Amino acid sequence: MLISLAITPEVSAPVSETEVYVANILIAIVVLIAAAWFVTRLLRREFTDISSPTVSEEASVLSKRKSVVRGKSVTSPSYCNAEFKLSDGTILEFRVPRGDYEKFEPDDFGTLTFKGTRFVGFERK
Repeated sequence: MLISLAITPEVSAPVSETEVYVANILIAIVVLIAAAWFVTRLLRREFTDISSPTVSEEASVLSKRKSVVRGKSVTSPSYCNAEFKLSDGTILEFRVPRGDYEKFEPDDFGTLTFKGTRFVGFERK
């Protein structure tokens, strides 16, 4: 006796033009919401920085690091970051312009000046 199991593939119904249209509309809505969220977040941070007072406090440099975007040379960092410890123990990290980044080293002590989340300067003492 020969037993044969025939497996038939499921055939799905063809996708209608209306379904494709609705799917494209939904994708567009998701992309627009994501873009609006990103722009709102960016603008909120920008306005907060603009309205923040410029603050100068005694601080020490905790660490420095260069972040490199993939494919770029290590000798040409994309970002220079520095961590500072304020006299009250608060630790802040800023993206620092390359010219300022090269002027100080870890364990240097001085006056850190910043406005919101933006680095303004650091004067060693």
